[in-house]
Amino acid sequence: MKNLCLSGKACLCLVLSLCFFSTLIAQQSRVEITGIVRNESGTSLQGVTVVLKNAETNFTAATQTDSTGVFNFNSLSAGAEYSLTFTHVGYESQTIKNYALKTVGNFSIAVKLKELNRSLDEIVLIGYGSVKKSDLTGSVATVSEKDFNKGISTNVNQLIQGKAAGVTILQTNAQPGGATKIQIRGVTS
Repeated sequence: MKNLCLSGKACLCLVLSLCFFSTLIAQQSRVEITGIVRNESGTSLQGVTVVLKNAETNFTAATQTDSTGVFNFNSLSAGAEYSLTFTHVGYESQTIKNYALKTVGNFSIAVKLKELNRSLDEIVLIGYGSVKKSDLTGSVATVSEKDFNKGISTNVNQLIQGKAAGVTILQTNAQPGGATKIQIRGVTS
């Protein structure tokens, strides 16, 4: 009976050791990529969309740069190759292909985006991308600073409310700076 208890304890210790070491090995095979995105003059860019793709595994992840231009991807597989695509309104998109994460650890990337040589009058932003004004089909409404109400506004949403047909702006709570819901030709069409 005593031998049975010892073998049970030994078996339990063996299982726990295997679980611990497999977790340790899995954590060691993970990689982190941190980077910063700047413009040509060296100013950090906020809101740059960064898309990370691994063609072999069909893995895709996306994030945006913070107020200091920094982005971060963690828990990536070591030994894999990724492509990183950087896009921002008013700047040329840039792609880094076949970025190999051969070793375990942290990787840093510094990216400089070039400004587009087009004027903003030639580009129309739509809900799912941007297109040249000459290639656009459909209805377009323009709201400029001339259309804004004179007086006190607590946020940008109040400035554009009622200025474009089919745009409904609802404040979802009464707190200053609270969330708003913007619907474009949703409920009323």
